[in-house]
Amino acid sequence: MPKKTETQKSLELIAAANSAVDNAKAHGRNTFRFFRPDMQKKAEEKKRVQIMLRTAVDNKEFQLMYQPIISLKEEKIASAEALIRWMPPDADPIRPDIFIPIAEESGQINNIGSWVLTTVINQVKTWKDSLGMCPSVAINVSSKQLKNHELRE
Repeated sequence: MPKKTETQKSLELIAAANSAVDNAKAHGRNTFRFFRPDMQKKAEEKKRVQIMLRTAVDNKEFQLMYQPIISLKEEKIASAEALIRWMPPDADPIRPDIFIPIAEESGQINNIGSWVLTTVINQVKTWKDSLGMCPSVAINVSSKQLKNHELRE
């Protein structure tokens, strides 16, 4: 195994320091963290997800699942909730609690949110055309999306 250069050692040290700083920031103000190897692994995974997210909408890797909400009184579907799922072609499905915060942080949430909104609107139209009616559909919206002027229009 070749010996590491001073530059490589410096870059690794900076990456480790950045991981510790990011971890400290995630735990609030006026705190510090010592670097642990698992911090670097989490940072690398986060970066991998950020890179994959850039093309996920264009590559049609997202799916919407519609969770029915049943009225027990009327014994029928009262409404539905649209739930996003990410199915990358060369990886296991990535849970929303993993990719949504990363999408919010990287600004990609607006693109994903627009896709969700458009897809739900098209699905509601399809249901209305084929069934003659459609229950209301709830969409989860990120607080970051609410700040987006395009969403409000």
